[in-house]
Amino acid sequence: MLLTPQKSTPILIFAVLLCACTTRTSENLNSANNWTTQQKVDQLTVGISINPATAAHNTVFISLQNKRGEPISDARVTITTLKQWMFSNQRDLPARCVAAGTYRIDTDMGEGISEMNIAIKPKNRLTTNLRIEANIDRPLAAHRSFLLIQ
Repeated sequence: MLLTPQKSTPILIFAVLLCACTTRTSENLNSANNWTTQQKVDQLTVGISINPATAAHNTVFISLQNKRGEPISDARVTITTLKQWMFSNQRDLPARCVAAGTYRIDTDMGEGISEMNIAIKPKNRLTTNLRIEANIDRPLAAHRSFLLIQ
């Protein structure tokens, strides 16, 4: 199929709009930053951390503040995780507010690099979408403090 300027313009506009829908954070979550980052987006300060950062049983904590530094506790926060290089993803995982401006999402991201798509909808505001990668450590092996002799 040959794309003429008239046919390719809508495709180009759609591609630009698709890229503009989500803000990619400037820092990924990994051991170098102790799986914690903070970003300023759309008059919000968003803190993101994973604890523990081990495969299968991990929790994402998201803290929200307005531009005055006040916690936002009435937002709807969800994430969807996607394993990099695979097309399997989790459903939208809703957060629950556990402290003033702090939200908790229990996930089961596997070992390696996963992408998190975060949707934040404060009351009476537009939704802010963030995309961040997290490098999850492999589960810790059981440690034996003794030597097996057979």
